[in-house]
Amino acid sequence: MTIVDPDVLALKRYLRGLERRIVEVDQRVARVVMRGKVIKDGIRKQGDDWQVKLELGRDADDKPVESPWVTVQPVAAGNLKIKVKPAEGESFTLLSPSGVIGGGSQVIRAPFDDDHPAPKGDEDLVLEIGKSKFVVKDGLISLKVGGNELELTSEAVNLVADGDGYIVATGAKPWNIGVESKNQKATAKVTTEDGPAKLVKAKAE
Repeated sequence: MTIVDPDVLALKRYLRGLERRIVEVDQRVARVVMRGKVIKDGIRKQGDDWQVKLELGRDADDKPVESPWVTVQPVAAGNLKIKVKPAEGESFTLLSPSGVIGGGSQVIRAPFDDDHPAPKGDEDLVLEIGKSKFVVKDGLISLKVGGNELELTSEAVNLVADGDGYIVATGAKPWNIGVESKNQKATAKVTTEDGPAKLVKAKAE
């Protein structure tokens, strides 16, 4: 006849419960910080903000394990607001402070990788989207779109036009070009019967 001490049974039940809680805590801790990439069709607007779905890994059957829709942390959200659309295949870090992936989760951008390499150059600030590039460094601001470029330095203003160039004034007031100070009005150099000439062409020698 086996005599079982009630205290021993209680201790076994306690240890089993403790083991389950430790396993649950381990799983929660593992889910606090996870890495993943934006899946195909894994970008959507939620109000005026962006949400993404990430592939977090593969299961035992080699099927993708996907996150739910989670909010993308903005670059800046105070007086300065910067919103950047995520890209398919972009790397993110998924943060779930409670260890439960859901409404309290958010993603922050991860470092550059082979799918999305860093922009070339050593400027202080680079914003690059496709063929558009905005660069800032000490003494220079540059805006490039394809072969067109506007460059501001302390010595010069350079405008490079790869195609046709237009200056369009939609208001009733004329543009004053070639003046020597701010808010100075230009004097008409060519006058016709209908008033100052509105078309001036110049050809380089």
